[in-house]
Amino acid sequence: MKISIVRRKTIAIEEFEGTEWPIADVEHYGRDDVEFKAKHYFLKAEQDGTIWGILQMKIRAGVCTVSDVLVSHEKRGQGIGKKLMHEAEKIATKQGAHKIFLITGRDWKAADFYKSLGYKVTGERQNDLAHADFIEFAKFLG
Repeated sequence: MKISIVRRKTIAIEEFEGTEWPIADVEHYGRDDVEFKAKHYFLKAEQDGTIWGILQMKIRAGVCTVSDVLVSHEKRGQGIGKKLMHEAEKIATKQGAHKIFLITGRDWKAADFYKSLGYKVTGERQNDLAHADFIEFAKFLG
């Protein structure tokens, strides 16, 4: 057997996935109707043409993953991050997500911020990105 790197997904790979994923989904989830195609959302907090904060998220198979939350250093502590997270929760709920998941640095101020919004620590990632320690958070919706 030969293992090779492919630069893009070929028709043959798509056909293989189309046959094999439904079988694997039944084995794993007991059904083959789980929607795994991700919906991506980019939110921005803007006033008078100036962007003060952003949030990036995707919803896949009922789970919303928040990957980026960034608020201008000039505007931190003024509720922008909270508004972005609340909007993300509204979108996720409307799209049928049952959970929001995110990670942040273990010693970052953001950890306390997420706790204040009702997110619970669900795991740790030691020596992760740039050798920093991270914690995983989740919040169940509905």
